[in-house]
Amino acid sequence: MSEVVRREIKPFNEFWINCESTMLHSLLITLDEKYRAMAYVNNYTYEVLHFPAPSKKWVNEVRVKPEIMDMFQVVLKNKREVRWKNYDKAVEDIKNFLRQEKIVMVGVDLFYWIPLNMCYHKHHVDHYAIINGFDENNNIFFVMDTDNVKYREFKLPVEDVIEAIAHCDLVYDALIYDLCEKKEIEPYMFDMKELIWRAKRIYKSLRPLCRKYFWLMEEKDYKEGFYRDICVMYIVQINCRMKANRLLLEYLIEKEMITDLMTLQEDCYRLEMNWVTIKNKVSKAYFVENSVEEMMTLGEQMMEQFEGERKMWKKFVRLCK
Repeated sequence: MSEVVRREIKPFNEFWINCESTMLHSLLITLDEKYRAMAYVNNYTYEVLHFPAPSKKWVNEVRVKPEIMDMFQVVLKNKREVRWKNYDKAVEDIKNFLRQEKIVMVGVDLFYWIPLNMCYHKHHVDHYAIINGFDENNNIFFVMDTDNVKYREFKLPVEDVIEAIAHCDLVYDALIYDLCEKKEIEPYMFDMKELIWRAKRIYKSLRPLCRKYFWLMEEKDYKEGFYRDICVMYIVQINCRMKANRLLLEYLIEKEMITDLMTLQEDCYRLEMNWVTIKNKVSKAYFVENSVEEMMTLGEQMMEQFEGERKMWKKFVRLCK
């Protein structure tokens, strides 16, 4: 009888910050649903990057920068780094790791990976994704990743998986871990001093964002559709972080840790909804007659949003002291 090995992983889909965070929080809630709240912690700052558009204009881009490496060390242990010279050998190695109940993360080029992902046959983006099983009879791997809808399990032909690994330029072809047992993970508590410290770091990182235009290019860049998918994706990321902030406040109110956060919760929701509006308008701005003028208007709205978030975290620190 043909061998089938598959680990059940519960997908985390409350919001999306980045693929790494989604993968980590999926493993956490697979261990225990009580760890879902760990996704709400305000362990992020903002970073500004620069890239050249086809018009040669240098463009500012802003991203949420989640800081979750310490969480990886809590959830995963016994890290092993793998490189393959022979990708035929990779197939059997991956199957052996899965038979040993290891967490298998392979580096893949999303251009060759999930057909329903926005990068498929459009953008070359490398990242690590989980392979959680295989079915020898059907010559497939079970993999976990995000398509245009949500994080979930997919069935991919073995040859497609190997092609995506072979085209990836990450340092290691695979990272192999053991998943910690529940008893090895200390019960998570929200430490108010830590939350306040993170809030201060966030509003410091927000200060320069209140005076910058982002994704502002030349007219022809917009008409060619340059970077539209990626731009919208990073605005979705910011919007999702606002949702996580709102859920953090809900958690603190529910646990009666801080009872004066109701107004902040309303501020959070307003920021969250405003980013949805901005995301929709940016997506449409590529198709209007004067895209540059529209993006400048939207850029000013983004600055207002960042200033609003900055004030929110300052108020949070004041209320929690």
